[in-house]
Amino acid sequence: MKSHLVLCALLPIALVSCASAPADPALIESAPVPATLEVERPAADGWEAVVALDTGDVGIWTVLGVDIADDWGGQEVIAADDEGRAWLLVPYSGRWTAMPAVHDRKWLGALAIGDFDPDHAGRELLAGGEGGNLYMVSYFLQGGADVRRVAEFPGEEIHTSVAGDFDLAHAGPELLVFTSPGAAYLMRGDDVEELGTTKGRVRDALLLEDAAETTVLTASRSGALERWVFGAVPNGPAREVLYQASTGIGRLTRQAANGPIYAGLDDGRILRIAASATAPWSFEVIHSGELGVRGVAAGDFDGSGLEQVAFCGYDGKVHLLSKSDAGAWNDLVIYDDEAKLHWLAAAELDGRNGTSELLCSGYGGRVVLLRRR
Repeated sequence: MKSHLVLCALLPIALVSCASAPADPALIESAPVPATLEVERPAADGWEAVVALDTGDVGIWTVLGVDIADDWGGQEVIAADDEGRAWLLVPYSGRWTAMPAVHDRKWLGALAIGDFDPDHAGRELLAGGEGGNLYMVSYFLQGGADVRRVAEFPGEEIHTSVAGDFDLAHAGPELLVFTSPGAAYLMRGDDVEELGTTKGRVRDALLLEDAAETTVLTASRSGALERWVFGAVPNGPAREVLYQASTGIGRLTRQAANGPIYAGLDDGRILRIAASATAPWSFEVIHSGELGVRGVAAGDFDGSGLEQVAFCGYDGKVHLLSKSDAGAWNDLVIYDDEAKLHWLAAAELDGRNGTSELLCSGYGGRVVLLRRR
């Protein structure tokens, strides 16, 4: 048990009484940047690439399309950068308003969204990173944000986190946290329990919505694809290595429950995983390309109705893989950045085209939105 790591609880009663661990004002930066017009960049025929955020040369390691507040309508974008800032990006009529809400001064990368504070309208952002600090950010409809440092993991980097109902005996949600050099923790309000060590640094985690019990897949730098099944907590989750790659696994994605899962590998392979509750899982390599795959995202991105997965990486390109009726996977480069790319996410930000959009980010310090014209 490592309850001494918690600075203030995630539950509303404890939030009122967390004066013993106030957020450091030096770590908070919440003044919005004036709204900027979209700046278009070159993209493949039939596609638009527009810049939602440009920090200069500050790397942006994680980007997500999220629903922070129901009253806002549509999705917003969260991005975490190398300076330890968590950016909320709000689109409106061809303009983007950027609101930085944390400034840890060490990179942020682990982002999770959940309704951790029922007294606050909307969902909260939980953000962690290199410094081992975990922040809760509550956004307000009238603008601005409330930032609290809710936990600290001394000597560890927070690489991945996922929100979910992992313990049925606790009024959730809870937060599953993976750190480097390799440990997993479960946060239940003001309690942090160490679940055990991990085989290498966990780079991504995917909550399986269709599983009979709360199930999470993890992708590790060690190449292990592991399944965590919760239900016996506090006795701990059941764990199983489903697949062991000869190289690191970076990202996991799934378009919908019961659909295939995709993984990106460091050696340039894209893995299609068919998950089943009644049969053994199957693993198929659907693409082999340049080294350094980093981002993967599944969705209907061009309205074709074909099975699709997009990926990006150190080659700076966003690729769209589409499975033809004959079963072949076709590779189309839809965007080419001059800098290495690190993350890719599916989002719903443009209601005009009937398809999902893509968000990419990386070493160039930009968040770029890719959409069909």
